Amino acid sequence: SQELYVGDMIKVGNAWKVVGLPAGEPFGQATGSVAANSILLPTEGSAAASAVSGDVGEMGSVLTEAYNKLESASPAEYPALCDSTVDLLLQLAASTPQERDNLLSQAIDVIFSGVQSGLYPDGAAKLDALGEKLADAGDEVKARLRQRQITAAFYAVAQSNPQPKPSELTKAQEKYTEDLAAFVEEYPTTAAAAEAAMSLALDQEYLLENEVGCIFGNDSTAAPVIEAAKIMEQKHDSALLGSGYIFQSMNSTVTMNLSTIFHLRGVNFTISAACASGSHSIGLGYMMIKQGMQEMVLCGGAQEVNMYSMATFDALGAFSKRMDNPQRASRPFDRNRDGLVPSGGGAALVLESYEHAVKRGATILCEVTGYGFSSNGGGISQPSDLGSATAMRRALEDARLTPDEIDYINAHATSTPQGDMYEAKALKSLFGGKRAYISSTKGMTGHECWMAGASEAVYSVQLCGSQYKL
Repeated sequence: SQELYVGDMIKVGNAWKVVGLPAGEPFGQATGSVAANSILLPTEGSAAASAVSGDVGEMGSVLTEAYNKLESASPAEYPALCDSTVDLLLQLAASTPQERDNLLSQAIDVIFSGVQSGLYPDGAAKLDALGEKLADAGDEVKARLRQRQITAAFYAVAQSNPQPKPSELTKAQEKYTEDLAAFVEEYPTTAAAAEAAMSLALDQEYLLENEVGCIFGNDSTAAPVIEAAKIMEQKHDSALLGSGYIFQSMNSTVTMNLSTIFHLRGVNFTISAACASGSHSIGLGYMMIKQGMQEMVLCGGAQEVNMYSMATFDALGAFSKRMDNPQRASRPFDRNRDGLVPSGGGAALVLESYEHAVKRGATILCEVTGYGFSSNGGGISQPSDLGSATAMRRALEDARLTPDEIDYINAHATSTPQGDMYEAKALKSLFGGKRAYISSTKGMTGHECWMAGASEAVYSVQLCGSQYKL
């Protein structure tokens, strides 16, 4: 005679059952009795059973307890608790169709979190096995699984192979993607960091035995925040969010993940300074090394690109309206420019002291000789030629160079009417009549926003290398 709700648990004999949902009834609807499609949960004494006090509990409390145990588990306990938590989520998903995809997504993220932390060595194989059980899952769940499988394959190589090569990464991912290019497209920041490390002969053994820092410039991620908000608006239960969203939505998600993948134990933080973020990451890495605080720092930038992250930016009216001619829409310094084209991805550089690079036989691609910065002190979106000129002048002074000694300038110019105009004034005040060539690569790449300073440093190194001649 007791009134029960979907997700409630009740002890039947020596086991617990969770109340399922009869077809067509909304979540939270009283069923009057244990529904026919209820499922059998683990027996008393298990994580699920111990999470319930009394005869009736709620699904949210069971999940919360399971997650709490997983969070505090020792390395030895973690794999078994991970398996039991995933089993619980799968059982709940089978019992509550209206929550199925959400719970299945959580199961995927539980396994993947174990892979990221290095506490679940068989996680990549578990994700493959889980895929066999998701035939009836929604398209979003299947896409999420594929993404996690790709990244887990990369983690497996990076964590177990002391000298991973691009061909090995490709082999590890070929059953999920056609080639490494597909992985790079989906996970540009991880791929960029891996390429930077491997090109400079930084294997896992070296990273484990030496302290390497990590400083990246990036914005907070929009998509996970919005997805989590939608779940809360619909379900009103934070237990249904799982553990993945918080780590995906934090501003430091890039540096946290790179630190985990590559075992980086040095300075680790994120710079968020709009379009200057990537440049600041290199500048601060340079300062850390110059002051003797670090010998090596992985620096770079990352930018999320989707409708969530760019819609409010578009509200400023900053985007080009040349929808019919996108290849020519981004045109920095052009008289007919009408706005920027947003883009993003990941870019990474390895900075180290000259002595350190020579000692380990590294191939030196370039030298950072100076760093400058400034703030306009005016309106948030109002450009300033004085602020730009101050930053460039300080970089020259730090490098002990004059404008006459500069060969090439990769300008910030984003293809906006005001921004390009003020930057042109700043450049003319310092380099007018001098020898420097000036261009903006954004005509080819679009505006990579928070990662732009880092990616354009990479482009400049390539442009001034042996394969190009000015």
